[in-house]
Amino acid sequence: MTVLPQSRDVLKLADYMSSVQNFKKIASQPRTIYCHMGATICDTILQAGLNYRTVVAPRISQLLNRWPTARTSTAFLFNLRRYDLYSVLSWTDDEKPRRIVELAEFLVEQDLETECDVADWLSTESHVDSLRQLRGFGPKTTDYLKMMVGVSAIPVDRHVRSFLGKAGIKPKSYSDTQAIFAGAADLLALNRSSLDYAVWRIESNQLKRAA
Repeated sequence: MTVLPQSRDVLKLADYMSSVQNFKKIASQPRTIYCHMGATICDTILQAGLNYRTVVAPRISQLLNRWPTARTSTAFLFNLRRYDLYSVLSWTDDEKPRRIVELAEFLVEQDLETECDVADWLSTESHVDSLRQLRGFGPKTTDYLKMMVGVSAIPVDRHVRSFLGKAGIKPKSYSDTQAIFAGAADLLALNRSSLDYAVWRIESNQLKRAA
């Protein structure tokens, strides 16, 4: 029987995952949802291109502490229009706050008030296409939002690509990378959405130790 290249990569990645200390233990843990749309929206927008541990995480904590009632999209948008997001996030650049407002307005227009609403809405492909029309919503950010609301998704970022490289795998495309990770997760009976956290934790800890 001929083994397809992608199938070989799935087996290779599964073997590598099994060899990395604590990887399967971390990846077996369910992904936590904020149940706070303000935090979900800000996390989704801020994460791109930034150090999550030192830049994004502390700002999401600040937001949760300062705006604890912004649990729905409407409540968060109300705060955005009444108060100073720049102060809450300790932010100076305009681009990401502008995208945060745009996403909040979009979700309110779609009557999507909670993470569960967004998760159900994203199950329709035409809805995903409309989300992709927003500034900054390429495949990775779209998949990141899916993951944040509890939909099984694997956002492909530099940590994922680095992890694959260490496993000796060179995927041809974004979708190929996702398929390989999904296959390995299923083979090891791991939660697909928890893979992102496990990969990020392993890779960022290695970078931290190397610094």
